[in-house]
Amino acid sequence: MNRWRTSILLLLILIAATALRWHAMTRESLFLDEFWFDELSTGRGTAQWDLPTNQLIVHPPRLTSARATDAPPTSSVLTHMNGVTHPPLFPLLLRMWRDGLGDGDLAPARLRR
Repeated sequence: MNRWRTSILLLLILIAATALRWHAMTRESLFLDEFWFDELSTGRGTAQWDLPTNQLIVHPPRLTSARATDAPPTSSVLTHMNGVTHPPLFPLLLRMWRDGLGDGDLAPARLRR
């Protein structure tokens, strides 16, 4: 009987934790380092440093989108890590994840829609 109560309590805790985690999941979106790794995973390197400064960019490039029509191939992730001290394994795996499951904070959840 005690095991049954413990199992029910654990299940309730997991349900509550899942509900709290999914509530407003995209409210705060991505942080700076997550945007940077999104950009690295597109195969463009750290391209924001090449953008013009002190002027309005009317049509800015989509530097973090792996789905853009001008996105380099996955293999370019390895060749565009200039000036980056991190090894390329995480951006490469992130690119493969994004190619398979999509872009965005809740990409796997969006596939089910």
